Amino acid sequence: MGGRDYLDLETVPSAVATTTANAARNAAHLAGLLRASGYPAYS
Repeated sequence: MGGRDYLDLETVPSAVATTTANAARNAAHLAGLLRASGYPAYS
């Protein structure tokens, strides 16, 4: 990416905060779906 890391930001821009929250929400939702479906099905 660029020369600035997320932790280097003094204030987090609204777009970055929204995108990060959405990514976390989607990952949690996907984890729930995979857990409910028994993925992976190897035994």
